[in-house]
Amino acid sequence: MHNKLDSLNVSFNENWCIYKVPEYFLKGYEYFYQPLLMSIGPVFYKDPKLEPMQKVKWIYLKRFLQHPKNVCQNLNPYIDYVRDKKGEIRKCYEQEFNLSTDEFVEMIVVDAAFLVYLCLMNWSSSFDQPLVGNNLRVPLSYAILNDLFRLENQIPYFVLKGIFDIAFGHIYPPITLIHATLGFIFHNLLGTKAIKSTIEGNKITVESNIQHLLDLQRMCCCLSLSTPLRKQPNANPITADSDSYIHKVVSLICPSSLCNRLLKRHLKMETDGEHSSRHLCYTAKQLNDAGVTFVAGETDNPLDVTFVNGILRMSKLIIQDPTESLLRNLVYFEQCRYYRDSYFSDYIIFLDQLIDTVEDVQVLVKNKIISNHLGSDDDVVKLFNNIGKNVMYSLRNYYYDVSDDLNRYASTRRHQWMAILRSKYFNQPWTILSVIAAIILFVLTLLQTIASYLYK
Repeated sequence: MHNKLDSLNVSFNENWCIYKVPEYFLKGYEYFYQPLLMSIGPVFYKDPKLEPMQKVKWIYLKRFLQHPKNVCQNLNPYIDYVRDKKGEIRKCYEQEFNLSTDEFVEMIVVDAAFLVYLCLMNWSSSFDQPLVGNNLRVPLSYAILNDLFRLENQIPYFVLKGIFDIAFGHIYPPITLIHATLGFIFHNLLGTKAIKSTIEGNKITVESNIQHLLDLQRMCCCLSLSTPLRKQPNANPITADSDSYIHKVVSLICPSSLCNRLLKRHLKMETDGEHSSRHLCYTAKQLNDAGVTFVAGETDNPLDVTFVNGILRMSKLIIQDPTESLLRNLVYFEQCRYYRDSYFSDYIIFLDQLIDTVEDVQVLVKNKIISNHLGSDDDVVKLFNNIGKNVMYSLRNYYYDVSDDLNRYASTRRHQWMAILRSKYFNQPWTILSVIAAIILFVLTLLQTIASYLYK
């Protein structure tokens, strides 16, 4: 045992930002984590099914070098830059790969030039699309766009910045690449207004804080949050410690969906006749029946969720084929790097608690919070119930206050009675009129009775 302990080599690197997705996440869901058409970086570089798209990247590299505004049209400086940075680049990957130095440098140069030109092409009309064969006209399709936001299919952002600076750094200001990249991400259809707000407000000015494209997508939504800082729940220290311990034990042995249900049962408390819980204990249909009003928010940032005066305001979420892949990769990336600030993970868990049945989805669709392009409401139920599996649950959930307020509101009998009155007696104009007429008739009858008694 001493010999094993002495020879133990824990392979952990704080520079990792491109993580390997483990088997228990991948199994049955490979489609959402692995690229379908194009590889970026070393992890899927030699995958035979992705080989056809290599030609497209070389075509883009040639156009990158030949662009009139490129002050360095010689390939050698780009090769020298990557060769000089190869050790730093390799440290960004958790997964090991067998590539010679020359193979690695070639791959990074080609991929980086392709991504830089692709972003600039969406930013300025002076960067025109290279001509490719008809059978290769897919690099700008949503399938390729989706591939570029898979966690294992990334290259570090500082490499893109270095390649850009060699070619165009003397012409454009430093923030140009950030704006061009954000303009490219804008087409990813997740928090488009948040991305636009990030561009117009110059909220990202330091490239060193950006890990890669997926990280930049997350960063835009987090920087545009109306309440970016987490709030710790004001709980009794003994209760909080007990809850924390139980949470740690349960989260280690249970997938998130089951963990949520167990925690709901444990953390339910009755305080002065009102229900209080750190986790949302009502679905969308139940909240709607309890009188909660659902309103689509204006920020277009999916992470923005507020509850004030009986109104649950949630930004509109467009759900289409690439949505699950993007959310899954954002969630796992947070689990690895931002486990203390896991906003997307908390958002997915909140939606998993909010959506259990088709009726819950219908409430959100009816109120224009969800725009469903998947074909059926049952697909949306499966999407959120499946993404939450194996996600570590945090008691520091960003939506703690919202969940607690919703639980209190929905468990108040006065709100439940008002909801029943609105749904059964005030849902149609003629029903309202008949109720008002009945009340007037009752009052008049009462007054007549009183008058006849007084003047008897």
